Amino acid sequence: MPNWNKKRWEVLIDILKDKEHSIGAEIGVLKGVATKQLLDNLPNLENLFLVDPWKGDEEYLKSLDDKRFVFRKNFEGFEALYQQVSSMINKNYSNRATILRMTSMEASKNVEDGKLDWYFIDADHSYEHCKQDIELWTPKVKVGGWLMGHDYSDDCWDKIGVVKAVDEIFGEVGFEVEDSVWYLQKQ
Repeated sequence: MPNWNKKRWEVLIDILKDKEHSIGAEIGVLKGVATKQLLDNLPNLENLFLVDPWKGDEEYLKSLDDKRFVFRKNFEGFEALYQQVSSMINKNYSNRATILRMTSMEASKNVEDGKLDWYFIDADHSYEHCKQDIELWTPKVKVGGWLMGHDYSDDCWDKIGVVKAVDEIFGEVGFEVEDSVWYLQKQ
């Protein structure tokens, strides 16, 4: 029975902890909370690609209604968030992390197919972008590697697209969900 009290990074660490050497990609970094946990708790993580443009889609942010104001307000300081993550990486993890400050599509062109042992997608939650992220990054993962993402839940306004995209792409092959983290091993 899944533990719904876990944090997303705890689920990832449980999946990845026994991997001897690992190269991964975190698509959607924002504040770097999961990034720090992964780098601190996975000593065999050799390189973590951090993919995030750290900028907002102004049209999207303007479309948010009053119920979502707190969400919108949290996304006003992208440059400060980037500086915070960049400083943390440069100070503590520069030999184990690579920041790719660009869109997911741009970043995917900088990582060769079959290079990654895993990816974790927690970026734009719209159906179109989530589906695009999965399609762009799945070829980057080796057979036997892990395909993972966050916010597989239909209980919140911004997560509906994740559920639709993941179900459409992986529903037939089956995947697990724990603390709204979806995951499966690439066959």
